[in-house]
This record gives sequence, C-alpha cells and structure tokens, in this order.
Amino acid sequence: MAKTLNEIILMNASLSGCLPQELGLLKNVRVFDVSFNNLVGELFSGDNCSMKKLEHLNVAHNKLSGEIPPSICSLPSKNKRISKGKKGGKKKAADPYAKKDWYDIKAPSVFGVRNVGKTLVTRTQGTKIASEGLKHRRFEVSLADLQNDEDHSFRKIRLRAEDVQGRNVLTNFYGMDFTTDKLRSLVKKWQSLIEAHVDVKTTDSYTLRMFCIGSPKSAPNQQKEPATHSQARFARFVARCVRSWEIEKATQASTPLQMFIRKVKILKAPKFDLGRLMEVHGDYSEDVGVKVDRLAEDIATEPTEVVGA
Repeated sequence: MAKTLNEIILMNASLSGCLPQELGLLKNVRVFDVSFNNLVGELFSGDNCSMKKLEHLNVAHNKLSGEIPPSICSLPSKNKRISKGKKGGKKKAADPYAKKDWYDIKAPSVFGVRNVGKTLVTRTQGTKIASEGLKHRRFEVSLADLQNDEDHSFRKIRLRAEDVQGRNVLTNFYGMDFTTDKLRSLVKKWQSLIEAHVDVKTTDSYTLRMFCIGSPKSAPNQQKEPATHSQARFARFVARCVRSWEIEKATQASTPLQMFIRKVKILKAPKFDLGRLMEVHGDYSEDVGVKVDRLAEDIATEPTEVVGA
C-alpha cells in the first residue's frame, strides 16, 4: 500500500494530536493535504521525510510548530515559469521601421504638384507582397497643397492608390469634400441655406454624386431677408447647371446666388485599366516601334539557303 499511495487528503477531518512520522517515508505521495484540523507538533523531522515526488502540500489552519524539512524545500517546482523566470527571457528591442519601406505618393497630372508625400508599408516577405498592401489606400490632401494656391485651402481632395510602379504609388481622384470651418462659415443671418445633390456620369464611365450648397447673395445695404428658392426648384436648377458644367455662369445669369459643390462622391467606377491610369498621370505613350534600316554588311553576311542542293 505504501508503494501505491499517491494522495493523502484529510482536509477538515477534525484530526488532533501529532502527525505520525511514518507518513514522511511514503515516497510516491504527490498530494498531502491535512488542512483545517487541530494537529500539533512538528510536520516531519529531517531524517523521516522521503517525499521526493510531492507536488502539493497544504497544512494550513493547524497548530503545527517547528520548521519545514529542508528536503521538502528543495523539491523541484512543476511550474516552469517560476523555476526558470519569465517565459522567453529578455527579448532584444527591434526597430519597428527596420522591415518597412517608404514609397512616394504621386497625384494625377491635372494637379500642379505631383509629389503628395510618402507612405510606409511592410517590406515584401514570402507571399505577402508590399505592392498589394499599398493598393486601394486612401489619402486626403488639401487642394491648396496640390495647386500651390491658398484660396483653395477649404477643399479636401481624396486620392486612392491604384497601382505601384517601382517606388511610386500612382493615385487617382476618389472624391472631394469641404472643411468643417468652411461649411460653418456659410451659415449666416438673413440667408437661407439650401442643399441638393445630383448624380452625373462622365465620359470615362464614372458615376459621381455631387452635393451642392447655396444661398442667395445679399446686397451691401440689404436689411431684409433675400428671396429664397424652394428645395425642389433648387435641385432642378443644380441638375441643369451640373449637366452644363457652367455653374457659376448660370447662377450669375439667373439670380444672385452663391453656390458651391461641397462634396463629390464616386458611386461607380469602371474596371481598372493601367493604360488609362498612365494617361491620367501623363506618363503614357503608345510604343509603335521605329523602322530600322539594315546595314549592307549584315545583308552580305547573311547565309543563303540553296534550294534543291
């Protein structure tokens, strides 16, 4: 029985007196729990403790005295993290930018400034290609930076990465919006603010939704509220102006109206075409080849095939 006994659990068993010293000679005991009793005396003497496989020891809430045998204190711990310290040890701090590369963002050629900025991406590793991580990224740039004109600082242009050529990220127009301070500045006393939107389709198969905002202009010494347009009438007016692409001229001819295209949203875009993208960036030219005259030496040295030889 002493060879097969693995657990001794006598918790809250109302035991009293001293522990038999023979219990310390059980070599195969792994769990020893005699907590919540009235035991007195020493736990085990140093010579009578052979529990070298002990994993769990609980003698709490007793009246035991003396010291814990040194043989129990030197038992190897089953918790590797406690015995060997922190898992993994101290790791060397790696530079997060060591495995990343910088790419230049190129705006379409319709803007005065082509170099928008730089973007960061993880370097190609295995099946994870860096160019795939750059495609369809969206960038928001002020029109003032793209045109070198501070008068357009209230317009935000959104660009989307379409292709990667070397270290250059080629982008295309993806939308436009007003800044918040510009929209709030349009709200004025004695002026009605009317908004409308219209869907238009471009010649290159893009479907755009253009959001317009307008208000009647006040005369320099005007004190009364200016005449307003109904929402439906204003929407029809916006649609007619957008289709003719002469909004400012149309507003000046019909009525003193201050109108802006505050937002442009792309609803539908055609299938990606690399040739069309290169045309947008002004780097596209069709290579049809050049006629080259053959030298007389090449014609003379060219072997002649003899028919019927």
